Amino acid sequence: MDEAGARVLVVENEEFYREAIVETLSEAGVSVCARAGTEDALKAVEKHPIGAVILGIGLVGLTGIDLISQLLALRSGIQVIVLGRAADQEQVLEALRRGACDYLMKPLHDEELVLIVERALTNHDGRVGLEGLRERLAALNGQLSELTSCLRRDRGMGLAALSQRAARAISVVLRADRTSLMLVDSSRAVLRVVGATGTDLPFADLSPVAVGDSVAGLALESPLVVGDIESDPRLAGHASRSSYRTRSFAIAPLGSVKGTLGVVCVSDRRPLGDFDEQDLVVLRIFGLHVAQLLVERGAGESFRGEESSGRIGAVTSALETQPAEAIELMRRVCEAVSTEADPERVLRAALMPVAEILEGSPVSLYLFDERSRELRREAQVPGPGSGDRPSLSRTRGVAGAVFETGRPTFSDPHERHPRFDPAVDTPQDGSLVPVLCVPLRLGDRILGVVRIFTRRLPSISLGTAELLSTALSAAIRSVLLYRSLVDAIDDVARARRDS
Repeated sequence: MDEAGARVLVVENEEFYREAIVETLSEAGVSVCARAGTEDALKAVEKHPIGAVILGIGLVGLTGIDLISQLLALRSGIQVIVLGRAADQEQVLEALRRGACDYLMKPLHDEELVLIVERALTNHDGRVGLEGLRERLAALNGQLSELTSCLRRDRGMGLAALSQRAARAISVVLRADRTSLMLVDSSRAVLRVVGATGTDLPFADLSPVAVGDSVAGLALESPLVVGDIESDPRLAGHASRSSYRTRSFAIAPLGSVKGTLGVVCVSDRRPLGDFDEQDLVVLRIFGLHVAQLLVERGAGESFRGEESSGRIGAVTSALETQPAEAIELMRRVCEAVSTEADPERVLRAALMPVAEILEGSPVSLYLFDERSRELRREAQVPGPGSGDRPSLSRTRGVAGAVFETGRPTFSDPHERHPRFDPAVDTPQDGSLVPVLCVPLRLGDRILGVVRIFTRRLPSISLGTAELLSTALSAAIRSVLLYRSLVDAIDDVARARRDS
């Protein structure tokens, strides 16, 4: 058995169960290793990328329950599943109180075993990913603060110097040896490098790239993270980047969809590895804020007055959105996803920082319901009023527009959206309050919307709205996955009872 990349560790002193679990998980495609004793188990966790441990309660010497705290301290986010018999109920409850995430009872059911392990690994990967995201957000906050301080000290800093500082900043945050900031020309046909790391050539000697034919041009419309440029079907027909040390890269727009200055690109991660969705979130935040700083230094004059979808879409001032506030909002929402498990608590916890930081009242989350064909409220932070409506039309009002287009949108009594409908775009009591509505996405699908009634709306930028959409969509993905796995486990449990 090859243990090099083992994700699951089985710690059980009964050889029959130890081997049976290994065989079942291996057949299901799960990389697994097994140990009979506690010392060997701790060494395995140190050596292998273990995400979940199936831990027998009746271990010899140090008990399984006592081992839980050591495992949790040894590996961040590790998931412990205790294994016992019906007579071990009190010990199972104590294990759950000490931090175990789930339990299995002997005799085992193969499908139940695989489902519980898959859920544990998903939870582990989600927690580790969010922890990494929090670390990168903290680093980003520091770099953006330093960049802002440099601008305050040197108010005459030009576009070139700012671009170069920005390229260095994102290389530090994402540990990328090669980074570049590229601005689109007035015809929006060509991208030119204005700041970069990882090259000794003067920027004037770097060839501009055509928007329509280049990989970078794709990111003018939407951020992009790629694991392997040679095999990614989205990049068919575009120029290869095989001269780079790795084939993974990430690119995000500088600005908003209707006011994009250019793109920011990162590649060649150190140590060698792929960029992921968390990196793309950080890159997107960076691109939104640096775009505002670049506009202050004269970039994008050709579309300064270009209209966008409401005031929140205008790229106007570097002070319009404070980076610290947007990052803190993102961090708090991610924290809610990683610390809660129950779907209802996850959603409410994710909405709480939105209500506090953006002063929303009420703040509510709606998901599309296949049966009623409406948007049904799944969670809310009601505030002092009557709360939000229990359901919304998916075709009417501002919420319907966001569900159709997938773009953050706002409306208020003074600057109403063309599709404003007082029967939909007001809270339950019908009061006229400014409302910001953001989409919830799963890949290319729009699953629902979140709407925030807040009098702070004029100061909320498109950047904050888009980041909020990204963070809350991550919460929804976690909730939907949890529900699907629980439903599957419940089905197995019912089948076992029936048989």
